[in-house]
Amino acid sequence: MVPEGWKRIPLVKIAQVRSGVATGKKGLKEPISVPYLRVANVQDGFIDTSEVKVIEIEKSQLERYSLKKGDVLMNEGGDFDKLGRGDVWDARIEPCLHQNHVFAVRVNRDCIEPYFLAVLAASNYGKTYFLNCSKRSTNLASINSTQLKEFPVLVPPLGEQKTIARILSTWGEAIATTEQLLANSEQQKKALMQQLLTGKKRLPGLEEEWNEISLGELFCERKEAGIADLPLLSVTSEYGIISRDDVGRKDTSSADKSKYLRVCSGDIAYNTMRMWQGVSALSGLEGIVSPAYTVLKPNSRVDSRFAAYLLKLPEMIHRFYRHSQGLVSDTWNLKYKQFAKIKVSVPIVEEQAAIADVLAKQDRLIACLGKQLQQLKSEKKALMQQLLTGKRRVKVTEIEPASA
Repeated sequence: MVPEGWKRIPLVKIAQVRSGVATGKKGLKEPISVPYLRVANVQDGFIDTSEVKVIEIEKSQLERYSLKKGDVLMNEGGDFDKLGRGDVWDARIEPCLHQNHVFAVRVNRDCIEPYFLAVLAASNYGKTYFLNCSKRSTNLASINSTQLKEFPVLVPPLGEQKTIARILSTWGEAIATTEQLLANSEQQKKALMQQLLTGKKRLPGLEEEWNEISLGELFCERKEAGIADLPLLSVTSEYGIISRDDVGRKDTSSADKSKYLRVCSGDIAYNTMRMWQGVSALSGLEGIVSPAYTVLKPNSRVDSRFAAYLLKLPEMIHRFYRHSQGLVSDTWNLKYKQFAKIKVSVPIVEEQAAIADVLAKQDRLIACLGKQLQQLKSEKKALMQQLLTGKRRVKVTEIEPASA
């Protein structure tokens, strides 16, 4: 059912669908180099111009392929999440082209607002249409220009479109601000780790010399196995060591758990064949983990939280790679015997704990911002579903600010 006062119109009747320039053409008569947007630049709800490449075209083709402010960019396909995603071009680069895997939709502004079309295409309504008519393989989907032109656009009165666009744009700005705060906090944490964990930056009142010591003098290997009644845990780089149920991978295997290793709160576990990729985590739980992991039990000379951060440093991961033993193909193995020989420079335990406190505080801030971001996205998605289908109508003067 189309809401009262709305229309459902094929996109081709209210917009031009423009194909982009193909790469790799040779033998150009009068070539010029021009910036162009690829699928990677056209994200869901924003255009990423942090890395824009250039392409050679004939000078006479510049006007034909140049983007104009207000063009709605949509991806032809790729992974399912890329299908139809896009945003409104703001002409931040001029001239700028788009490749042939990105459609530019130039709307008739007497009928439809560009931003309204962009959010409609990105909504459940739009994505459902694109997925249903797309050509699909195992993990990929694509649409062609004919299918895009037939997209049945829900068209409210222009004033209502503008109001809906303003409301959702306000939410989008709140999301973008939170995303930037999150990115800044994550970058700040990386800088703090690099400074504090290497002694380049010292905390007030903590000035004792650091000592070089082997990891084997800080940890012993916990080899307790055969405790099948303990809960099964998963080792994750992002969330630490957590219940297998919490990552959505319930244990449905009939594998023998007698060789699974016990891990206790304060232990660190790392993937024996992936430590050189930084796959290690601190546990706050007691349970068992796969024998593919090595479990480290800290002694009184090390704060396990400090050690968990230390093992994530890029230079440490490089050391793990250098000490790993190649098995077959590209598989590498870092057993405790090799791990224990690696030398590190560490402060006294009191300074380790203070450093861990600073980094843990930054982690809590990152987690809080991440939660706020997910909440904003969820609320915007729900609001989009109501506004873009007419389930909730707005007054043409209504603007709803998002709560940051």
